[in-house]
Amino acid sequence: MDISAGGSHSCAVTTDGEIACWGRDIGEQPPPGRYKAVSTSGIHACALKQAGEAACWGNQWDWNDFGQTNAPPGRYVAISVGWRSGKGGYPTNSCALTEAGEAVCWGYASDGVTRLTGPYTDLASAAGAGFCGIRGGRAECFAAGAFGGATPLSDTLTPEGSPPGGAEARYTAIAASSWHVCALTTGGQAVCGTHPSEQLHRGALWVMDPPDPAPARYVTIGVGGLGACALTNTGEAVCWEAVANKLAPPDPPPGRYVAVSDGAHHTCALTEGGEAACWGWNNFGQSDAPDGRYTAISAGLFHTCTLAEDGEAACWGWNDSGQLSVPDGRYTAISAGRFHTCALREDNEAVCWGRFDDPRDSMAGRYTAISLGVGFACSIAESGEAVCWGYWARPEHAPKGRFTAIGVGFGYACALTIDGEVRCWGPYVGDPEAPPGHHLSIAVGERHACALTADGEAVCWSAAMSDGYDLGQHEAPAGRYTAISASSFRSCAVTIEGRVTCWGDTNYEQLPIPPI
Repeated sequence: MDISAGGSHSCAVTTDGEIACWGRDIGEQPPPGRYKAVSTSGIHACALKQAGEAACWGNQWDWNDFGQTNAPPGRYVAISVGWRSGKGGYPTNSCALTEAGEAVCWGYASDGVTRLTGPYTDLASAAGAGFCGIRGGRAECFAAGAFGGATPLSDTLTPEGSPPGGAEARYTAIAASSWHVCALTTGGQAVCGTHPSEQLHRGALWVMDPPDPAPARYVTIGVGGLGACALTNTGEAVCWEAVANKLAPPDPPPGRYVAVSDGAHHTCALTEGGEAACWGWNNFGQSDAPDGRYTAISAGLFHTCTLAEDGEAACWGWNDSGQLSVPDGRYTAISAGRFHTCALREDNEAVCWGRFDDPRDSMAGRYTAISLGVGFACSIAESGEAVCWGYWARPEHAPKGRFTAIGVGFGYACALTIDGEVRCWGPYVGDPEAPPGHHLSIAVGERHACALTADGEAVCWSAAMSDGYDLGQHEAPAGRYTAISASSFRSCAVTIEGRVTCWGDTNYEQLPIPPI
């Protein structure tokens, strides 16, 4: 009579009204009774008894941390549970529709039980406090922790903000997972998009477009983590998967490139004319380089920053921690990190904004260069000494001497002495195999580093205790280069002909999953 697939198990209602489940046990068994509908997630399940009461089960000790199995009394006509893969994953909730069309949600909600005035004709619960429903033919979603107001689904389903049928399209059914939402229009078309919840960022990494053209009218639809299935009016099952939401390298602006900056999941470069071009993942707009003329560019984890010709700084991309909130002023250098940004003012003072690991008083001073890493940041003082701060920074780590260039990775740093020799230090520096000799520039990634020799050749080596990701980012191709950059999964350089070449994960297959 009904069936539902969870993370590692499935449940169904038999023709006799019993609940049958198979796969990984989620703890408790369903309460005795006869049922007419069931919905299951990765850690708990809920069902409707034939009289309309809701019953939920799961491991009460480990998986009921938000009360998602504490179904409130009442009579319901539909039920949906938010998906969660296991303990420590997304918090979750459960929702049901009353006979009057009121949506009732419990679990991870503002006050344990939340009632949403309808009448709703269909509903879908998602991870966290996410909820989507059909009301008056309109599809709308509530963001996690924001049950006080609804977001029209037509504003979030497609990149253009207009589902098939235009902004006034009407819907008959809806389904949601932790990442995506799909709905059926009155014409039987399927429309999918990202759930608007602030806690469900990961859906933005994928695009889940239904087949076009549709094989026939759809009558029912279901959504999993990275896929969806629908039944046509002819009884055919049609399924589709999400594809990575990323950008191919764009057609480069006219001219030769002079600078490159490789971020964790996207790459940016500057032409001789100062134009910026970025490519790779663009799930937070980090690759949408604005028009302008720039003198410097820095690609971070999910955001990008530049310096204009007049010294003004601009940043774009993810702004969860204020890493785009540039303080007023003019700057001579800028570095985009994971969740923060630092820059040097015209008077060579350092200023940082966003979320950073333990910014200390040691930031005070005047510097000629600055670089951000993971739990670590370093600058070169006007005297040439290396100064580091952050969670893992210790004064005794930095070697004595004078330096001309510096880069920071995962708990370590590398710099060039005034003689062009490489020096690396930090609690996680491991056993670097830095090449001897004179070098012109250095680039430090999360777990590896690269440098350009006096002849313009590129050399790369493992610099941290564990390189972690062996994707070929150490294998610098033969050639002569004028600039070089290193990040988590790639290394990039500018050839003497002005082309940008990268090695390692040049297909940007590593998925950027931000913390929730």
